[in-house]
Amino acid sequence: MAYNEDTHQYASEQLSAFKEFTCKKMFGSMSYMRDGKAFACVVGDKFYLKVDETNLEDFTSRGMEQFNPRKTGKGMPYWTVPEEVAEDKKELKKWAIKSWKIATK
Repeated sequence: MAYNEDTHQYASEQLSAFKEFTCKKMFGSMSYMRDGKAFACVVGDKFYLKVDETNLEDFTSRGMEQFNPRKTGKGMPYWTVPEEVAEDKKELKKWAIKSWKIATK
């Protein structure tokens, strides 16, 4: 599924407080990277951050969806960003830092 340009522009603007990231088209999605490590992406019209056991509860407790392109088996380690987090640049920066640290493990 291709990424939505409006969602990409929104995510880029909201992530501006995180600074020093690049965007790269990958497999039809838009990946957000720092130091060569992907920490976020936009697929279709959904904005995702990278997740592991250290921040999973932040996403599941808010009912967010895991990225699962095949809709079967185990999905990818990316979950949709809660709207209230995406709208608050300072809070999103905190979440993006966690996701970037996960990506660098």
